[in-house]
Amino acid sequence: MTRPSLTEYSYRPEIDGLRAISVLSVFFFHAGLPGFSGGYLGVDVFFVISGYLITGISLKEQALGRFTVGHFYEKRFRRLMPALAFVLFLSFLASFFFLLPYEFKYFSQSLVSTVGFASNVFSYFKQGYFDASNEIKPLLHTWSLSLEEQFYFLFPWLIYLFRKPGRLLSILSGFFGLSLILTIAKCAPGSAFNFFLLPMRAWELLSGSLLAYFEIREKPIPILNAIPNGLAMLLLGGSIYFFNSNTPHPGPLTLIPVLSAVTLLQFRRKGDIIHRLLSSEPWVMLGLFSYSFYLFHQPVLVLMRTYLGRELIPIDQFGALLVSLLLGYSCWRWVEKPFRRITIRENPNHFLLTLGLLVALGAAGVYGHLRHGLPERTLFYRPSGFFNVFSSTDHQKVIAKKCGDPSRVCQIHSLGDSHFSRSGLLLIGDSHAQDYLEPFLKFAQDSQRNAWWLSVGGCSFVARDVASDCKAAKESLVSFLPDHPSLQIIWVENLENHTRGDRDAQKRFGDFVLSLGQNSMKLTFFKPRNQFETPVFLWGTSPRIDLRGDFPIRSSDKTWERIYSKIKSDQLFDERSELCKISSSNRCSPLEAETLLPLYRDDNHLTPYGANLIFERFLKTVR
Repeated sequence: MTRPSLTEYSYRPEIDGLRAISVLSVFFFHAGLPGFSGGYLGVDVFFVISGYLITGISLKEQALGRFTVGHFYEKRFRRLMPALAFVLFLSFLASFFFLLPYEFKYFSQSLVSTVGFASNVFSYFKQGYFDASNEIKPLLHTWSLSLEEQFYFLFPWLIYLFRKPGRLLSILSGFFGLSLILTIAKCAPGSAFNFFLLPMRAWELLSGSLLAYFEIREKPIPILNAIPNGLAMLLLGGSIYFFNSNTPHPGPLTLIPVLSAVTLLQFRRKGDIIHRLLSSEPWVMLGLFSYSFYLFHQPVLVLMRTYLGRELIPIDQFGALLVSLLLGYSCWRWVEKPFRRITIRENPNHFLLTLGLLVALGAAGVYGHLRHGLPERTLFYRPSGFFNVFSSTDHQKVIAKKCGDPSRVCQIHSLGDSHFSRSGLLLIGDSHAQDYLEPFLKFAQDSQRNAWWLSVGGCSFVARDVASDCKAAKESLVSFLPDHPSLQIIWVENLENHTRGDRDAQKRFGDFVLSLGQNSMKLTFFKPRNQFETPVFLWGTSPRIDLRGDFPIRSSDKTWERIYSKIKSDQLFDERSELCKISSSNRCSPLEAETLLPLYRDDNHLTPYGANLIFERFLKTVR
């Protein structure tokens, strides 16, 4: 094992090989290939590699007297921005032609956040990383780039201000420890706060930074030498296989892939089989253009799904891989490499061209947002008013801001102290309940009744939820009801998904209903709506699909039917039948029969038009 010199620059091909494995893992995860449920960990490995290389190069430049903060920023700009601007430009053109107005409006917002290096913050406020709708968001993956740039905006000042080795080590170690502690303290399955924000991710970058520091200033970390290279690779591969969307990440378990990556970076025994594998030409070549490949893969997958109007099958996934490889290599060869080699002083036109394109794209994003996704740009026929049904008011944003914590019962309409809660309404459930927020609020206002709601996306009041916000929602509801005994409660949740294969769901359902109390409140349950096999949000943009037909719905294991079998008929609203009539072949239409306007906005959520229509039908049954 060789020790790096303080002043020498040495290329290590095995690092590019590790990059190749990481970026392929991310691609296979986003493409939906089996066995890569934890493929998103490739980004974590990228963070470790980035921290290791940037810190090592910066410390060597400092030893040679060449390090300046301005030079650091210039190199980061030349390394990242030209390729990013090029990919954003192509993504903008493709999205302009293929995305629905509400999708293009979201794309425009994400475009602005990406140009402003705030994509991770935007994603945090908008959704979780594992949401189904992420399959149609071409720029979702740029969150990691924004997070890195936020880190590297601060990092060179640490190198510059704390030049003494002991001080720098203390600072890096302190931030590493603080970040790791915060991550563990906030750890929860599906936590967008942990996943997207820099304070919870900095320790991954700093783990690479500390390794580079010890290699250059001191010596390799002894404990890592005790871990065989093959074991580190096995642990990394096992993490990619076994992690999934329910794994609390980042959290304590994330130490496994991160330390595995650190071990592989420290290991330099050239005769080792892992070293030979990672240093082989195909892996190294892919590693060299892994950044451009990463930038292209998500837009390619999203736009391919959009054009085909269905989930990708193996041949589609293979085609997406080839297209991403071709575009990634071309971008690396003719954009990334030339711009990286030329300094701004040597050719300021390159800098001005890149900066000008980024500014123009940001302005285009603002325009797309203000024009509500430019509904007039569609190039193919759809029924009059088709795109308008996806538009909604900002009730959800206003209420989310007003209520704050979504896991607590929140009053969304108040008549003041003169009206007691016996006239109140309460809407509870998961994201299916959120679909009905606007018509529910309108009903409360028109009928002059107090109204509350409690809805956490992905959470069930019946399933074995482990997320802290799901447990908090249940506790909030149980503690709220004794003080409001005469409510009319409307319960809407995707019970079919939450209880699939759960033998104990019926008993838990009964126990939970009993825990709500037996006062004068009235409970109304919505039967779970049909869910389509193909995401409907892809249908509206595909010129190859006739929307007037019907489409296959997912099969059900009937657990929810057993749960509702004990409920009185006057307590049930058959949302399922109202949305579509099922034929013998288990197919139905996502469109309203007379107007041919979409009721669904994806495979199981409603458009604002659909929600208002179905809720009005519900009100007719209870009036």
